[in-house]
Amino acid sequence: MSEEKNGSNRADSPGNSDLENSDSGMPTHSNKIGAGGVDDIDHEFDQPRGASTLPDEMLVFPARGGASATGVNPVETQTWTEDSAKTGFKASSGSGRVHARRGPRYLLFTSIAAFLLLVVAGFLVMNYLSASSGKPGGKAVAIDVPPGSSYSQLEERLFSKGVIGSLTDFSIFLKLSGNVILQPGYYVFRENESYSGILANIAAGPKTYKLTIPDGFSLVDIARAVGSLPGHTTNSFLALAESTPPTSTGFSAPGITSSLGFLFPDTYSIDPTWSNHQIMNVMLDRFAQIAKQLGLDPQGTYHGLSGYQVVVAASIIEREAKAVSDYPKVARVILNRIKANMPLQMDSTVRFATGNYSGSLTVGQLQDSSPYNTYTHLGLPPSPISSPDEAAMAAVLHPAVGNWLYFVTLKGRSLSSFFDTYQQQQAAIAASGGL
Repeated sequence: MSEEKNGSNRADSPGNSDLENSDSGMPTHSNKIGAGGVDDIDHEFDQPRGASTLPDEMLVFPARGGASATGVNPVETQTWTEDSAKTGFKASSGSGRVHARRGPRYLLFTSIAAFLLLVVAGFLVMNYLSASSGKPGGKAVAIDVPPGSSYSQLEERLFSKGVIGSLTDFSIFLKLSGNVILQPGYYVFRENESYSGILANIAAGPKTYKLTIPDGFSLVDIARAVGSLPGHTTNSFLALAESTPPTSTGFSAPGITSSLGFLFPDTYSIDPTWSNHQIMNVMLDRFAQIAKQLGLDPQGTYHGLSGYQVVVAASIIEREAKAVSDYPKVARVILNRIKANMPLQMDSTVRFATGNYSGSLTVGQLQDSSPYNTYTHLGLPPSPISSPDEAAMAAVLHPAVGNWLYFVTLKGRSLSSFFDTYQQQQAAIAASGGL
C-alpha cells in the first residue's frame, strides 16, 4: 500500500473506504498541497482542474434513496470541492450527509435549557441583590417623592441618604423585578434596607404621619410626641421649643423664651422630612388661627388680663379642671382670686415648678420660691404651664358667673365642687370622707 504524504487527497469521513491507487492498478501519485494552497498541487496527469484522477469505475455514485452500486451507504459518502479561499479541501454535504440536520426537538430542548438557565441566573442575581445593601436595621430615613419624580431621582435620594449602597446594583434589581408605580408622597426607609424591602415599601404607597398633641401637654410631652417621628428626637425638639418665644403668633412677654402654651394641641398631618422648626411653626400657626377665631387679640384686655395672660390662665385650667364643663367655673375662681389679691394656690403650678407630676406635694415643695409657685407668689405665673386648647381659652374669655374662691374634686366624683369660703370647702371635704 503506497503512503500518501503531505496531506493526501483522501476521503477520511467515517465509513468511506480509503481509495488506494495501488489497489486499482493505477500508478501511484500524490496531490501535494503546499503553502500556496491548490495552486501548488502537482498533477501527475494532465487533466483539467477539478477533474477526477480516478477511473470511472472507481467513482462512487450513490443510488437515490438506497445503497450505491459499490455497496457504500449513501449517508456515509461525501464529495470534495476545492476551497475558494485556497486553504485546502473542505467537505461539502451532498445528497448523502454525514450528520443529520438538527431537528425541531433539538431546537426545543436547547430553547428550554437556555430559558431555565436564564431563570436560575435571574433568581441567583435577584437573591443576591435583594440582600446586598448591607446590614439592615439602621435609623429611619424620611424621603419626599414629589409628583412626577422618576425612579432614577429616587435612586439618587436613596443613595445619598444611605438607604442603598450601590446605584448600579439597585438599578439592576429594579430592572429584574419590574418597576412598581411610584406614587408621590412621603416614604420612610431604613439605612441599609434590603432592596426587596425598599420595593415593598414603595409598592405599599406613601405613608401619612399623624402627630397628636393632647390638650394640657407639657413641653416635655410635646417633645416626646415629635421625637416619635422618623428622623426626629425628643431632646432636639425640646431644646428648640425651650429657646423659641411665640413671637410669630403675636403673643409674647418680657424675658420669656419658651413656646409652651402656644404649640396648639391638635392632630397634625406631618411630613416626616420637615425640620423641627417647620413642625413647630405649624403648631404656632394653628394657635394664631384659633386665637383669631376666639377673638383673642395679643394687644387686648380681658377681665383685667392681657392677651398673653389669658393663655397663662387657660394653661392652669387645663391642669386643674377634671371636666370641660368645669372650665368656666375654674376660670371664675382664678379671676376672683386675682381681683381679691389672693394667691391662686393652684397645686398644678407647684408641680410645674418642682417637676413633681405624681404623688403628694411636700411642705417644702409648697414653699418653693419658684415664680411659678402660686402659693408663694401672687397673680399668675410668668408663662403658661401647659398647652391649652380652644375650650380653656374660651372659658377665660367667657367665665361663669359666681363668687367662688375655692373648688375641690370630692372623693368619688368626676366634677368639682365650688365654694365661696374656705369653711364651706373643708366641710364638704369632711362630709365626703376626704379627697
